[in-house]
Amino acid sequence: MLRSFLYEFKKLMRQKNWMFWIIVFPIFMGTMFNIVIHAIGDDVGAFQAIPVALVEEGEQGDRGTAFIEMLYHLSEEKEPVLDIEVLSMDEAKEQLNAEYINGIYFLDGDDLRLIVANEGIQQSVLRMISNRFYQAQSTIETIAQNNPQMIPQAVEDLGRELNINQGIEAGRGTMNFLIYVKLVFLAMSVFQGAHIGLSRIHQLQGNRSPLGARRSVTPTNKIKQIIPQFLASSTFLFLYTCVALFYYIFVLDVQFGSQLPLVLLAIFVGSLASISIGMFIGTIIYKGIAAISEMILSGLVMLMIFLSGVMVIDIRILTRENFLILDRINPLTLLTDAFYSLGSFSDYRIYNTSLIGMLAVAVVCCVVSAIILRRQTYDSI
Repeated sequence: MLRSFLYEFKKLMRQKNWMFWIIVFPIFMGTMFNIVIHAIGDDVGAFQAIPVALVEEGEQGDRGTAFIEMLYHLSEEKEPVLDIEVLSMDEAKEQLNAEYINGIYFLDGDDLRLIVANEGIQQSVLRMISNRFYQAQSTIETIAQNNPQMIPQAVEDLGRELNINQGIEAGRGTMNFLIYVKLVFLAMSVFQGAHIGLSRIHQLQGNRSPLGARRSVTPTNKIKQIIPQFLASSTFLFLYTCVALFYYIFVLDVQFGSQLPLVLLAIFVGSLASISIGMFIGTIIYKGIAAISEMILSGLVMLMIFLSGVMVIDIRILTRENFLILDRINPLTLLTDAFYSLGSFSDYRIYNTSLIGMLAVAVVCCVVSAIILRRQTYDSI
C-alpha cells in the first residue's frame, strides 16, 4: 500500500493543472486584500474611528446586549475602530443624510440591522463587524447555555479580534479578522481541490480510462485501491495549500503565533474531507461523459461556499435557523468555523467538533465510495 501511495503521489506532483485554484487563487486574493488594507492605512494613517449611530428600540435580549457590549469595546480601545453616538432614529437619519456619520446600527430586541446611505471603505468595515457578530452568535449562545459567566470575556475577545488597528502578538494564541479572511480564502481553495478526488476515482473506473479498466478486473479489494488514492490526493492538496499559507506568512507577513499547528491540522483535515467528496461524486455519477460529474461537483462546491455564508452572511443564518442539518454537515462551514474558533475564543470545543465533523464526512464518503465502486458493472471493458 505504501508503494501505491508513493506512486500516486508522484503522479500528482507531475500535474500542474491544479495550481490555479489551490495556490494561485488564495495568493491572488490574499495579496489584493492586503493591498486594500494598506491603501486604507496610507489614506488615513492609523485607521480613523468610524462615526456611527446606535439606535435602540424596545428591550434588548441577550444577542442585542452582547452586540452593544462589543460595539462599546471597539469604541473604547486605545486605537478605537468606532466612534459611537446613541441617537433616536430621526436624529440618526438626519446625520446620515448630512454625512456626519457613516452608518446606523438599529437594535430592536434581538433584531439587528445596519443602515447606510452609500458604499465605501467605512461602510464595508461596519458591515464586516455586524456580519462577524452574526457568525459568532452560535458560539456565544453555546457559551451562554454552558458557561454564562464567560460571555463578557467572549464578547471582549470578539471585539479585540475585530479591532483592525490592533497588532497581533506572535504566540499570544489569537488572530484578528484580517487573518481570518485570508484563512477563508484558503478554505475555499481547499474545497476547490475536490476535483483532485474526482480525477483519482476516475482512475479506478473501467469506463473512464484504460488504467481504470485494468484495475476494475483485478481481485484487489476496492478499499485497498481507494486508500492510497485518497491519502496521496489529500497529502498533495494539503502541501499545495501550505504553499499559499507560507506565502501569507513569509511574503504578506501574517503571523499566526501559537495557532499555526492548529491551522495546519485544520487544513489537513479539510483536505481529507474535500478529496473524499470528490471521490463520492465520481462514484455515484459514473455513467455518461466525465464533464457531467465535473460540472456537478463544481456546483456542489459553490453551493457549500454559498451556504457557509462566505458570500452572503445572511444565508448562513437562514440555513442554521431553518436547515440545521445542512449547516452541521457542510464541511466548508466546519472548516471556517474551526478557523473562526481559533481566532476568537480560547475554548477549543468548537474547533474539535468541527474537525470531528470533517473527519466523519471523509470516512462516510470514502466507505460509501468503496461500496458503490465494488458494485459497479460495465457492459464491456
